[in-house]
Amino acid sequence: MEFERIRCSSEETLPKVEGGWSVKKYEVLEEQFEITQPAIPDALLDTPETLEAHRIDGYMPYWGYMWPTSLDMCKVILERKWKKGTPALELGTGVGLVGVAALRAGLDVLITDYDRLSVKLALYNAVRNGYVEAKGAVLDWRFPPGEKFPLILACDLIYELQNHGPLLKTIDAMLAPGGECWLTDPGRHHADAFV
Repeated sequence: MEFERIRCSSEETLPKVEGGWSVKKYEVLEEQFEITQPAIPDALLDTPETLEAHRIDGYMPYWGYMWPTSLDMCKVILERKWKKGTPALELGTGVGLVGVAALRAGLDVLITDYDRLSVKLALYNAVRNGYVEAKGAVLDWRFPPGEKFPLILACDLIYELQNHGPLLKTIDAMLAPGGECWLTDPGRHHADAFV
């Protein structure tokens, strides 16, 4: 299966969302990031479109939250010295902070999520933080493409048991031989089952 590739230009604007948008500043190891994110992430959960998507395949747009381990992942990414241009795949980008931090660290990141709006937002944030060449794609873990990456990054993705199998399938399919996969979780009750 192929990726649905997405780009974002500096002229693009974000569509309206329930609850509107807010802009927050984050600092990680003295690096500054300005991130646009849903002002009220819970408002995304009750729209007619969300309820229909959930009825069809259990999908919920949790991407609108700044998840607990995102800042931790940013810190370890920024602390490590990378060979400039090292290819990386970010799974479940959410609002895009980790992808932007990986770009800041010199990685060549493909930012992905199941939700197209999440990818657009992450790319919008990348462009606003100076990364106009950032690239993204819509990725359904049930149908991973065969493209391989030496580094996979993933934050706060194992909160639902139904996602464990598809996530592991994607990691198996897309991690290059000898590559590294960095997963973070704040210790939710499904973490042991995933491990």
